[in-house]
Amino acid sequence: MKRALLVTAIIIAVVSAIIIAAISLLNHHEASASATATDNSGTPTRPEFQRSESNDPPSTRVYHTLLPSEPGDEWSEPIVSQTKKGDRPYLGDFHPADPITRTIPALPPHKLVRISFDLFLFRSWDGSSPYYGYAKWDLTADDQSLIHTTFNNCGFFGGGNDKQAFPDTWPSRWHLAWTLATEHETLGMPQSWGTFTADASCVYHMDLTFPHSGPNVVFQFLSDMKGGDKRKLYGLTNVVVSTLPELASYSPGQIASMWNDLGSSDPAVFWKAQWDLAQAGDAATNFIADHVSDNIDMTPEAAAKLFDQLQDNDREGSPVFDRLSMQGRTLSDLYDKTLASNSSHTQQIAALKALAVRYPATATELRNTRAKHLLGIIHTPAALALADKIVDQPLGPEK
Repeated sequence: MKRALLVTAIIIAVVSAIIIAAISLLNHHEASASATATDNSGTPTRPEFQRSESNDPPSTRVYHTLLPSEPGDEWSEPIVSQTKKGDRPYLGDFHPADPITRTIPALPPHKLVRISFDLFLFRSWDGSSPYYGYAKWDLTADDQSLIHTTFNNCGFFGGGNDKQAFPDTWPSRWHLAWTLATEHETLGMPQSWGTFTADASCVYHMDLTFPHSGPNVVFQFLSDMKGGDKRKLYGLTNVVVSTLPELASYSPGQIASMWNDLGSSDPAVFWKAQWDLAQAGDAATNFIADHVSDNIDMTPEAAAKLFDQLQDNDREGSPVFDRLSMQGRTLSDLYDKTLASNSSHTQQIAALKALAVRYPATATELRNTRAKHLLGIIHTPAALALADKIVDQPLGPEK
């Protein structure tokens, strides 16, 4: 009898230990799942499953990925892969010219839809390179174009092969490769060019909120490469879709500040302003209608002062250089006069002149073109009517 009781006690103790260990492991897994998969240097530390949204405005989550579990047939291509470095799960690989769709039916009553995700790019996307590009990427929601741009995954090259349109809409003025990327060269995709080998990979975190009130939403993701190159891939992870019951409410002063930021030469400032304004719906449309003729072109006097602030190593991506380059043909005469006078920084001035020839749109025209794309995101009858009245501008070559 005593032996039987002893055996029973041992069995209970073993089972209890197993249960406690399982609970501890589960808690650790859930904590890891909600954590960001990079340390402060951008180096992957563990797979990333979903981001915390503790600071979100009131919303209803209607979809989120739970990778590495199979996503099911809600995706047109339910493929799951892992990065070669860090074993991070993602949907993909997805190939150029193959549209990927995700339909979400039976949405609750709402005025806004929010989608956030991480975009993984693999191999040598050539962005807006005049030699090897384009490398385009699109996201639509129903018939609303949210993103139409190019990405460049070759920031280790120079000589014009490290340019992209993002975060602007293609075709547009140049931004440097990996502009607004959250990581680059971190996913383990080695690619060689002769004796040179690099990790041709990067990550962009997208967080987009736009007006929408229909019962269903269909997202379509699509890439397109010059020459139909099928080797340049992408993937998606941390996909979260939510609905919000009301449009954003801003004061006139707030909308005016966002309208000013929409014309910024700082990519992060412009990108944030675009999506903040989109959430206001026709309140933003009405403001733009009243201010679309506002002139923000730089005067020659203001430009001359910025010339004095140029540094010898300034190029695209440098704040002063970018403020001047987005002026397009506005400063062409000043560039000629400055070069003829053999003043300082002739190399930077010559580069700015060349950019003004390639991308002649003025700062006012660039902001209005951004506004036209923004109105397409808002997508109300009033927004679309106003967008039709904004003349397309010579932003750059579409190759």
